[in-house]
Amino acid sequence: QLVTFLCSLSFFFSLLVCTIFYSIQKIHDHDQDPQCNLQCSRTAVKPLCASDGRTYESMCDYQRAKCKDSNLNVAHRGRCKGKELKRGTSLHLE
Repeated sequence: QLVTFLCSLSFFFSLLVCTIFYSIQKIHDHDQDPQCNLQCSRTAVKPLCASDGRTYESMCDYQRAKCKDSNLNVAHRGRCKGKELKRGTSLHLE
């Protein structure tokens, strides 16, 4: 929980600290990846745009997604530009 709090303080600080922390924890815990099971707070909303074109509401949400896609990278702070397709959204093609 301390790391979640620290991660919400500053974008670059959280990127550095979270990456280091989760890398170390992943090395020590081969059976269970903690990034996949993070409980993300909805009060610390600092959106960021990732290389998959999706906006993640927090560094925590990004870390959970990166757990499933190790090629995922942060593109920039803030929301992604343009339209995003969200899970459960209907797409009508003509």
